[in-house]
Amino acid sequence: MMFTRWKRWLVAWAERQQQREIQRLHEEGCRLKEELLRLTAEEQIILSPEQRRQLWEKAKRIDPEILKQIAQFDLQDLQPPSANDHTVYSSTDSLVQLGRP
Repeated sequence: MMFTRWKRWLVAWAERQQQREIQRLHEEGCRLKEELLRLTAEEQIILSPEQRRQLWEKAKRIDPEILKQIAQFDLQDLQPPSANDHTVYSSTDSLVQLGRP
């Protein structure tokens, strides 16, 4: 009986710690995004295909529900581009089509 109560307390404590960390990451992401937009004087953050691929690789290792809580980008925008993709994705829902060089 004592073990069961201890286990429940420990699980609840771990969940609270995890929620605090998720909240901290979300707030830090918002702050960094705002600072980047302010410093660059841009309305959106434009990611290169390589940056999108790197973020996608990191995002794959995070639980999808947690990722939704902390993500600053539309998760669909992070999917790696195909070889013929000439689209620039940004932190907003808008897309900019690029012409071939």
